[in-house]
Amino acid sequence: MKRLDKNAIDERLEALYEGLQLMPPTSLCPWPVARVFNKLLSQTKDEIDEDLVLRQVQTLKQHSSEDFRDVSTAHVGTVLALIGQLRVALRQG
Repeated sequence: MKRLDKNAIDERLEALYEGLQLMPPTSLCPWPVARVFNKLLSQTKDEIDEDLVLRQVQTLKQHSSEDFRDVSTAHVGTVLALIGQLRVALRQG
């Protein structure tokens, strides 16, 4: 897979942020969306490996309950906050 540059990562993070803002912040993040976040997190970390805050951000996990397999364990509001941190790291890095 082709690596995205910082601008492309930021554009995708912005689009992800805008899409998540349409959902209630207390709902669990849908798993397909969480997988997109995880990929963008990975690419951001590859670009900015020295950011101390970014090092603390972990990938989202799929809910383990059979009744909730289509969501992650993170709330939409949490993912929105994490996206903000990734975008700051990209701008500063």
